[in-house]
Amino acid sequence: MATEPKYPKSYHGGMPITLNVTNPTYQIDVGPGACRDDADSYDLKNTSTITIDITVSGVNGLDTGSEAASTRYYIWIIEDVDSDTIAGLLSISDSAPTMPAGYTIQHNTGSIWNDADSNFQATGLDMLDQDITHVKDIKAHDGTMNIQLPTAGTVNIKGTVGGDWYDPSWGYRVGITSQSVKVNEAITTAYVDLSKLPAEFHTNVNAGGVDIRVTKADGTTEVAREVVFYDAGTDTGELHFDCTGIQTGSDVVWYIYYANAGASDYAIDATYGAENAWDASYQLVSHLQESFLDSTDNDNDGANTNSTDIAGKLGRGRDFNNNADINYGNNASIELTDKMTWSVWAKPEALEAQDVFFFKGHEFYMENSGRIIGNVISSGTNALSDSDVSLVSAGTMYKLDFTYDNSGDRKVRIYLDGAEVGYTAQNAATNTLTDKSAENLLLGVYTGGALRFDGILDEFTLANVQRSANWISTTYNNQNDPATFWGVGSQEEPSTSAANFDVQDQIRAATAQLGGAGAEPDEYSIDGTLAGDSDVAIPTEKAVKTYADTKAPKASPVFTGEATIPTIDLTGGQLKFPASQSASADANTLDDYEEGTWTPDLQFGGLKVGITYDVQVGWYRKVGDKVTCNCYIDLSSKGSSVGIVNVFGLPFTVKNTVGYDTPIEITALSGIPNLS
Repeated sequence: MATEPKYPKSYHGGMPITLNVTNPTYQIDVGPGACRDDADSYDLKNTSTITIDITVSGVNGLDTGSEAASTRYYIWIIEDVDSDTIAGLLSISDSAPTMPAGYTIQHNTGSIWNDADSNFQATGLDMLDQDITHVKDIKAHDGTMNIQLPTAGTVNIKGTVGGDWYDPSWGYRVGITSQSVKVNEAITTAYVDLSKLPAEFHTNVNAGGVDIRVTKADGTTEVAREVVFYDAGTDTGELHFDCTGIQTGSDVVWYIYYANAGASDYAIDATYGAENAWDASYQLVSHLQESFLDSTDNDNDGANTNSTDIAGKLGRGRDFNNNADINYGNNASIELTDKMTWSVWAKPEALEAQDVFFFKGHEFYMENSGRIIGNVISSGTNALSDSDVSLVSAGTMYKLDFTYDNSGDRKVRIYLDGAEVGYTAQNAATNTLTDKSAENLLLGVYTGGALRFDGILDEFTLANVQRSANWISTTYNNQNDPATFWGVGSQEEPSTSAANFDVQDQIRAATAQLGGAGAEPDEYSIDGTLAGDSDVAIPTEKAVKTYADTKAPKASPVFTGEATIPTIDLTGGQLKFPASQSASADANTLDDYEEGTWTPDLQFGGLKVGITYDVQVGWYRKVGDKVTCNCYIDLSSKGSSVGIVNVFGLPFTVKNTVGYDTPIEITALSGIPNLS
C-alpha cells in the first residue's frame, strides 16, 4: 500500500530476496518489508511474500520481451495506487522498467543473474539487505556504499566484492596479460585473436561481440576497442584495442568484459568506439574483413574490384588472384610527403615480375627472384631500396613494412616479418619528393591496371610517422602469434562477501555533534572493497567525539531574574544536570535528562521457550517525558517458539499507546530462521 511518505528518504527495510524453494531456477521471492519509492514520494508497504516468475509477462513477471540467458535482471516492487495492489517486476533496466498498465510507483530492490543456461544464480543475487534500514546509493559490484546508519545495533553490510568491476550489467570478464619479452617498444594498438579466449567466453558473449568492452588493469578504466568481427558459429573473432600503457620491462594486464544481453555496439566515433582504438598517426586502417572501410576517422574507404573473401592472417583477407585491386582514392590524409610507414600481410601465390603490393606514385612491390623493392619518387634521385634475393617464396604469409623519413636519412627501409632486410641497393632521395597528390592509393595493382598482385593481402595500414624497428617487431609479435604475446586468464565473475561492525558507541557519541541528543545520525560514507569478514571503521570524514572526552563538563549556568535570549558558552564542555532531578511543569524547560541501561527480552508469538543469548544489552536516553530506547541482541538459540517477535523489558512504563503500533521499532533483524 502506497502512503504519503513517513519513512526517511531512500528508506529500505526488510524485503529479503531469495530464490523460490519450489522453482529456484526461474522464480524469486521478495519478503515483507517497507521502503520509499524511487522518487522519494511514497511509502511502499509489502505485508506478504511476492513471487516473481521470469517466464510470466507483466505483473509479477518480466516487464517486456522474453527471457535472455547470461543477463542481469533488476527486481522491482511496483504498485497500482488505484487498486492498492503491490506486485513485483523483472527488467533488464536498472532505472526505467516498462511498467504494466495501471502501475505508477516503483522501487528497485535488487537484481539477479540469469546464467548461460537461463537459470537464476544465488551467487548473482544483489539485494538492498534487510539488515540495513536506512540505505542510500548502494551500487552492485562496487565496494562503495553511502549508508545512513541506524541509531544503534550491529550493521551487517553484504555487498559484492570488487570495486574493480566495470559494470554490474556485464556478467563476466577475462584477463589478458602482455608478455614483456614480446614487447620491444610500447605500441598504441594491440590485436587479440578472440578464438584464443576460454570456451566460456564463446558461451556467454553476445552474437557479433557487440557487448565486448576492454578496461585497464584496475578493471574499471575503459579503453577504446574495435571488434572487427565475431563469429559465434566458429568461435573466432578479431579485436583491436587502445593498449596505451603497455611496457617493455613488465607484464601488463587488461580485462575483456562480456555477457550483457542488453548491450549494443558503440558508434564508430564514440569515445570507446572503433575509430578511437587507433591513434592520430594512423591515416588508414583497412582490415579487408569482407569490407573496405577505413577504421580511422579519415574515412579513406576503399572501392573493390574483383578481390574475393578468403582466410587471411587476422581473420579474413582478400584474394587478388592477379585480376583485382582496391582503390582508396587520393584524400589529403594519405598524401604523405615527410614521414611514412606502409604495412601489409601478403601471401604471394606465384612469384612474377613486379607484383605490386601497393602504389601511390611511390611503388612497393616484389620481383620474381624473391626480392622486395620500395621506391619513393623524387625530382632528383629516387629513394630506391632493393632487398637481397630469395627473401619471399610462393605460398607463405609474410608481414611487410616499408618506412621513410624525408627529414632523416631519406632512405626506404624494408622489414620482413618484423626484422629489417639486407639490401643489394639502398639509395637516398635527393631534391624534393615528386607531388603525387593526384594519384590514387591502390592495393594490389600498379597505375593503369598493370603489374597486378597474385595472392592474398590482409591488414593494410598507413601511418604518417616512421615506425622504429622495435615498434615493427612488437607489432609483428602481436599479430603473428597472439597466443604467445598474451597470457590469457580464466573466466571471472564478481563475487560476494560480508562485513560487520557494531555502531552503538560511535553513533551514541556522534549524535550530539550531528544534531543534538536524540537526533538521527547524518550520512556516513564507507568506501573500499569488502573482502571477507572484517571490521569496517567509520571514516574520519566527520570527526566523532567520544564520551571519554578529556574536558570536564561545565556546571549549568544560573540566571537571576528574567533572562532574555541568554548566551551560553559551551566551548570545551557540556551542560550538566543535577543527580537528583525534579521535572518542571513548564514544557519549554529542559531540566530533566537521564541516561541508563536496560535488559531487552524477546518473545516469539508470546513465548520464549529455549531462548539463549550471546549478547543482551539495551540503553536509553530520557529528555523530559520522551525516552529513546535502543538495544542489541545476539541469540545463540531462538528456541522452539515461532511467530511475531516482541521486545519486553523496557526501562519505563509506556504512558499512552493510543495511535502507536508498538512502543519500540525494530530496525535490524538478521540470521534467525523462521523469524517474522
